[in-house]
Amino acid sequence: MMLQLKVTTKPAYNIDISAGLLQSSELIKDCLSMSKRIVLVTDDQVRPLYAEQLQAKLLEQGAEVLLLSIGCGETCKTREVKQCLEDEMLRAGLTRDTLVIALGGGVVTDIAGYLAATYCRGVPVFYLPTSLLAMVDASIGGKTGVNTPLGKNMIGTITQPVRVVIDPDVLITLSMRERKAGFIEILKHALINDCEFFNELTEQATALLNLDDKAALARVIFKSCQVKNQVVSVDTHEKGLRQTLNLGHTVAHALEVASDHALNHGEAVALGLLIEANYAVCLGIFAKSEYDKLARCLEINELLAQMPVLELSSITQALVVDKKVVDKKIRLVMLEAIGKVYIKDGQYSHNIDVAVLQQSIQRFLTC
Repeated sequence: MMLQLKVTTKPAYNIDISAGLLQSSELIKDCLSMSKRIVLVTDDQVRPLYAEQLQAKLLEQGAEVLLLSIGCGETCKTREVKQCLEDEMLRAGLTRDTLVIALGGGVVTDIAGYLAATYCRGVPVFYLPTSLLAMVDASIGGKTGVNTPLGKNMIGTITQPVRVVIDPDVLITLSMRERKAGFIEILKHALINDCEFFNELTEQATALLNLDDKAALARVIFKSCQVKNQVVSVDTHEKGLRQTLNLGHTVAHALEVASDHALNHGEAVALGLLIEANYAVCLGIFAKSEYDKLARCLEINELLAQMPVLELSSITQALVVDKKVVDKKIRLVMLEAIGKVYIKDGQYSHNIDVAVLQQSIQRFLTC
């Protein structure tokens, strides 16, 4: 069964979710209806699994296809890699009639989206996410960009794709570690929006992660995409409500940078959710019983990675250069309850007490 969600940003676009879509003739027709000059951006892991086959099908139908592959992981999401991709496109003589297709995880969609946003001052981009994290997060809302040595996602644009196609069948080739990374982002969507959804995820996590029920997984992906759409369609440029999607991410990005990406994004977010929730408990904003419920969900479903050996000073330094800093002050989104974000004076994110946050971080560094 096909599930379809209309993302009501400007411009709007559709997300189609169904098993087998990546192998379908309809996908080829859709791509060719946009352009017959195509750049297919993927990574070295996805290339032999899906990209070469997709390229061959497009070529059979008369398309001109330039296949570009990057290395795997956040360390490959850089300005230098983007420049190499641009140079390859320029050498191939590609112009504004080009369609960029991003086939891969969040690193691929982020860098391909940024590439499309700036090449010839903007060409369309079509997302085919192959990781659970990209399906429910990176491919929705238009955020694109690259990392720098000084911070994560500091350079980029907000540019919407023309379409997103999600095929849950591809998750079979994903490691359990990567499935968990995406599942944590789904949990975050439940935490900011829907307590019942959170309870459902807590109970069904094992079956969903093991891909035991593909129909149930498709519905969960759809629900998670719905939550994000409700946010980004109202606040595309993160002036208000979209800030709620940063729950857990301020600390998470600092952990990723400080650990030199030894933690993947989902693992860092899981730790970030707990640390930031602990901070909210210390301030009397989030009940200890609610914190315990969150911690139990992460623990019983084995969603918490081992914290690397890190110095508090390196994490604090990474926090200071986070792109969400305002007037040189670190800001956090906090929960008032599971399914409800704390709002004060109409604000969704709040200046922090650095000393209290450091205490919360230190608790996890010494666990």
